Amino acid sequence: MGERDTSLHVAADAQFGNVRVLLPFTDFEDVYQGQAGNIPVAFPGGLDPNAGKTGFDADLAIGHPVPRGSRISIGIPICENPGGGITEYKYYFIFRDRTLRDHKTTGLRGNRVPYHYAREGLGAEDSTLVVTARRFPVDARYMSIGYEQSEPVLSTGVGVLHLYTEAVIPRDFILANPLLPSGNTAAIQQGIYDPQDIPDAKRCIRKEYQIDCLGDDLIILATKVPDEEGEYADWDFSGANPDVAFANTYGRGGLNPTHEIFTDGGIRVTTGTNP
Repeated sequence: MGERDTSLHVAADAQFGNVRVLLPFTDFEDVYQGQAGNIPVAFPGGLDPNAGKTGFDADLAIGHPVPRGSRISIGIPICENPGGGITEYKYYFIFRDRTLRDHKTTGLRGNRVPYHYAREGLGAEDSTLVVTARRFPVDARYMSIGYEQSEPVLSTGVGVLHLYTEAVIPRDFILANPLLPSGNTAAIQQGIYDPQDIPDAKRCIRKEYQIDCLGDDLIILATKVPDEEGEYADWDFSGANPDVAFANTYGRGGLNPTHEIFTDGGIRVTTGTNP
């Protein structure tokens, strides 16, 4: 009952690439401990391959290359404490344009970043350096959402759309697993998290979200959720503090590591190969 005899074989889906898992840099807990909660953690975390090269900032952040104009599916996990309990976080999406210079400078052809800004020349100066230097342009933009304002009274009026930075918060909801004919509880997922550290590891604990690729690479930024007054508590991965849930999901479990990084348990990204 409920089974199909039809065999469905798909060697490759021409419309979507393989899943990539984005994680912060290793031991991010040590760096972020005590920092303001509105200082975001980056996915992926670390330095761009061109960072420090001539014309590139020494601290240029790495992005995840994406095929501009395609659809991108993003699976964000709900962050859970070892003893149970959920802490919610806010996620932002930043797209960047890369240049022909980026493409040529990143080494072997198979590792080169995609680009849609066909420029090789230098851009603005960075005069904060001891020796002023010009940088190759890397433009960044927030994913935005528009809100229509009131209809103009006059026919000659202008319709106004306010653009706000878009963010998503995977809300606290985890459905129970179904029962099997044996009466045992079914496992919906496995091998992503250790149930010893993530109590709901066998349940579906990821929220899927789709957006359009609006640049050549993508950076996802995660912050704490502010309180009702708009204040952000500091990041705190010690003891039984709520942010242990974040470290438990994306890191080693806190300032005092309790497990290895779950390399399959970060933000899962699948990009389309065609618009």
